[in-house]
Amino acid sequence: APKELQNDIVEAFCHAKPVSIRINTLLSTQEAVLPVLQANNISVTPVPWYADAFMVDVTDKKQLTDLDIYKQGHFYIQNLSSMLPALVLDPKPGETILDLCAAPG
Repeated sequence: APKELQNDIVEAFCHAKPVSIRINTLLSTQEAVLPVLQANNISVTPVPWYADAFMVDVTDKKQLTDLDIYKQGHFYIQNLSSMLPALVLDPKPGETILDLCAAPG
């Protein structure tokens, strides 16, 4: 790779990644989750390409993981790039999907 690209890649690892969440639509809704986040002074910005994904303005993910709605599974903390495969694959009932790239945990 060109030296400039290598520098850009290294530079990207030097910054904190933005925090994003995805609503667990099997259990909850935006209408249930967003007011709780906002009541806890957590700013929420919609992700334009995924209706159930939001960028959240937190300095520490503990601000999210301490919330009862997180502990109850109403939303997941998930990187935007991790949301893409399910959207692109668009799995249907009865299909089997094998994720060979998933990290443990």
